[in-house]
Amino acid sequence: MPEEDQNCTVCGTQMTLSGEDYVRLELEFIPATCKVNEYYSQSYGCPFCKEGLSDTEKTAIRKSQVPDALVGKGSASVSTVAWTMYQRYVCQWASPLPAEESLEAVWVQISRTTLANWIIYCSQNYCMITFTADF
Repeated sequence: MPEEDQNCTVCGTQMTLSGEDYVRLELEFIPATCKVNEYYSQSYGCPFCKEGLSDTEKTAIRKSQVPDALVGKGSASVSTVAWTMYQRYVCQWASPLPAEESLEAVWVQISRTTLANWIIYCSQNYCMITFTADF
C-alpha cells in the first residue's frame, strides 16, 4: 500500500502492518523461462486507535489493493495466455492443444482443459473486435 494511504482515516496516525492475506499465485511466461509471481494483500491497522487512545471506539484497518487476475482467480498471466494462443494459432501445434508432457519441459503441468478455458475466456473477454460495415 502506498505510504500516503497508510494514515488512519479516523485520527491521522501512521498505521502499522497488522496482517497479510494470500491472494493468488500467477505464472508469467518469459520465453524459455517460467517465473512464479505470488500476490499478497497487506492489512494495516492504526496502533493509536487499537490502544483506545483516539476519540473513537473504532479500530481503523485498511487493505492494500492487488491487481485483478486475468482469468478469475487463476494462475494465468497475460504472457502465459499470449504464448498459448501464439503456439496454437500461429505456430499451429499439431494437436488442438499440446499434450501436458510438452509443457512440463517448458514450465509446469497444465491440463489441456485449462489451456482451452484460458483461450476461450480471453478471446471472449479481451479479444472481441466489432466490425461495422459502411454500405
